[in-house]
Amino acid sequence: MSDDNKNEPEPEQESKPVYEVTLDQESLQKGSLIQIPGLGTFENGSTFEVNEDQHATYRAHHQEMVMVLDDNDNPVLDDNGAYTFELQQGPTLLQASKGMNGVEVTTVLNKKQKEGDS
Repeated sequence: MSDDNKNEPEPEQESKPVYEVTLDQESLQKGSLIQIPGLGTFENGSTFEVNEDQHATYRAHHQEMVMVLDDNDNPVLDDNGAYTFELQQGPTLLQASKGMNGVEVTTVLNKKQKEGDS
Protein backbone atom coordinates (compact mmCIF):
# COMPACT_ATOMS: atom_id res chain seq x y z
CA MET A 1 0.00 0.00 0.00
CA SER A 2 1.43 3.38 -0.97
CA ASP A 3 1.12 6.63 0.91
CA ASP A 4 -0.39 9.15 -1.52
CA ASN A 5 0.60 12.12 0.67
CA LYS A 6 4.25 11.08 0.80
CA ASN A 7 5.44 13.43 -1.97
CA GLU A 8 3.26 16.41 -1.14
CA PRO A 9 5.08 19.42 0.26
CA GLU A 10 4.38 20.21 3.87
CA PRO A 11 2.08 23.19 4.33
CA GLU A 12 3.97 26.40 5.02
CA GLN A 13 3.43 27.93 8.38
CA GLU A 14 1.61 31.22 8.11
CA SER A 15 3.71 34.23 9.08
CA LYS A 16 2.12 35.97 12.07
CA PRO A 17 1.31 39.68 12.08
CA VAL A 18 3.78 41.78 14.07
CA TYR A 19 2.71 45.38 13.47
CA GLU A 20 -0.27 47.39 12.34
CA VAL A 21 0.67 50.45 10.30
CA THR A 22 -1.59 53.45 9.69
CA LEU A 23 -0.62 56.01 7.05
CA ASP A 24 -1.94 59.56 7.36
CA GLN A 25 0.17 62.01 5.38
CA GLU A 26 -1.81 65.24 5.78
CA SER A 27 -0.08 66.87 2.81
CA LEU A 28 -1.28 64.08 0.47
CA GLN A 29 -4.77 63.16 -0.65
CA LYS A 30 -6.32 60.00 0.73
CA GLY A 31 -5.57 57.16 -1.65
CA SER A 32 -2.26 58.66 -2.82
CA LEU A 33 0.46 56.04 -3.00
CA ILE A 34 3.25 56.11 -0.41
CA GLN A 35 6.34 53.97 -0.69
CA ILE A 36 8.03 52.65 2.43
CA PRO A 37 11.44 51.36 1.29
CA GLY A 38 11.86 47.69 2.10
CA LEU A 39 8.16 47.23 2.80
CA GLY A 40 6.15 48.26 -0.24
CA THR A 41 3.71 50.83 -1.62
CA PHE A 42 0.51 51.64 0.24
CA GLU A 43 -2.41 54.06 0.02
CA ASN A 44 -2.47 57.16 2.20
CA GLY A 45 -5.25 56.79 4.76
CA SER A 46 -4.91 53.01 4.90
CA THR A 47 -4.17 50.68 7.78
CA PHE A 48 -2.45 47.37 7.14
CA GLU A 49 -0.70 44.58 9.01
CA VAL A 50 2.97 43.70 8.61
CA ASN A 51 3.78 40.04 9.21
CA GLU A 52 7.03 38.48 10.47
CA ASP A 53 8.36 37.79 6.96
CA GLN A 54 7.64 41.32 5.72
CA HIS A 55 9.25 42.76 8.85
CA ALA A 56 12.39 40.64 8.37
CA THR A 57 12.62 41.89 4.77
CA TYR A 58 12.21 45.50 5.96
CA ARG A 59 15.03 45.11 8.50
CA ALA A 60 17.30 43.39 5.97
CA HIS A 61 16.68 46.22 3.47
CA HIS A 62 17.87 48.76 6.06
CA GLN A 63 20.90 46.84 7.35
CA GLU A 64 24.32 48.44 7.09
CA MET A 65 27.96 47.57 7.37
CA VAL A 66 29.55 49.01 10.53
CA MET A 67 33.08 49.03 11.87
CA VAL A 68 33.62 46.77 14.90
CA LEU A 69 34.81 48.70 17.96
CA ASP A 70 36.26 47.41 21.20
CA ASP A 71 35.08 48.43 24.69
CA ASN A 72 37.13 51.65 24.44
CA ASP A 73 35.61 52.57 21.05
CA ASN A 74 38.83 51.72 19.19
CA PRO A 75 38.59 49.92 15.83
CA VAL A 76 39.14 46.16 16.03
CA LEU A 77 41.80 44.95 13.59
CA ASP A 78 42.01 41.48 12.07
CA ASP A 79 45.18 39.35 11.89
CA ASN A 80 46.34 41.32 8.84
CA GLY A 81 45.90 44.72 10.50
CA ALA A 82 42.75 45.54 8.53
CA TYR A 83 39.69 47.10 10.11
CA THR A 84 36.92 44.64 10.97
CA PHE A 85 33.36 45.22 9.80
CA GLU A 86 30.09 43.45 10.48
CA LEU A 87 26.58 43.61 9.12
CA GLN A 88 24.20 45.37 11.52
CA GLN A 89 20.51 44.57 11.18
CA GLY A 90 18.28 47.54 10.39
CA PRO A 91 15.92 49.08 12.94
CA THR A 92 12.55 47.58 13.71
CA LEU A 93 9.62 49.20 11.97
CA LEU A 94 8.49 50.53 15.36
CA GLN A 95 11.91 52.16 15.95
CA ALA A 96 12.07 53.63 12.44
CA SER A 97 8.50 54.97 12.62
CA LYS A 98 9.55 57.44 15.31
CA GLY A 99 11.19 59.47 12.52
CA MET A 100 8.43 58.99 9.92
CA ASN A 101 5.89 61.78 9.67
CA GLY A 102 2.32 60.52 9.26
CA VAL A 103 3.18 56.88 9.98
CA GLU A 104 1.76 55.25 13.10
CA VAL A 105 3.01 51.79 14.03
CA THR A 106 1.57 49.68 16.82
CA THR A 107 2.50 46.15 17.78
CA VAL A 108 -0.28 43.66 17.11
CA LEU A 109 0.23 42.08 20.54
CA ASN A 110 -0.26 45.45 22.31
CA LYS A 111 -3.36 46.16 20.21
CA LYS A 112 -4.91 42.80 21.09
CA GLN A 113 -4.16 43.37 24.78
CA LYS A 114 -5.86 46.80 24.66
CA GLU A 115 -8.90 45.32 22.88
CA GLY A 116 -9.09 42.66 25.59
CA ASP A 117 -9.08 45.36 28.29
CA SER A 118 -12.14 47.12 26.86
